[in-house]
Amino acid sequence: MKSHKRVFWIAVAIVCASAANLVAVRIAGSTQLLAAHIVRFCLTCVIAFYLAKGKNWARWLHVTLLGAAFIYSVVSFFVYFADSFDEAPFIMTWVLVLGLFYGIIGAYLAFSKRVSQECRPEPPGLVR
Repeated sequence: MKSHKRVFWIAVAIVCASAANLVAVRIAGSTQLLAAHIVRFCLTCVIAFYLAKGKNWARWLHVTLLGAAFIYSVVSFFVYFADSFDEAPFIMTWVLVLGLFYGIIGAYLAFSKRVSQECRPEPPGLVR
């Protein structure tokens, strides 16, 4: 059996960040999008489960989603929130920090040789 310790802890970090985002959304008082955040959290948990098992498709799906979240967070911070930073500094800081975290984790998943070794593509025709 392969050891997937590295990708397991990355999956745990992604789920923890997603849970923290869910809590931050609730603290900020945004209830209109709470259901969407709950669905996103559940999907993140499912994909992270397969990432922890070493599935390569889950790795690349996370890279894509984390990259999109990084771009969206940074662009949102500089375009929409930079003018109103004094009104809600917690939300603005959280958006930027979470976006940077997602970018770092996504880049590590994409470019780490050790993660590549742990998440090898399965040979065609092999059912596990």
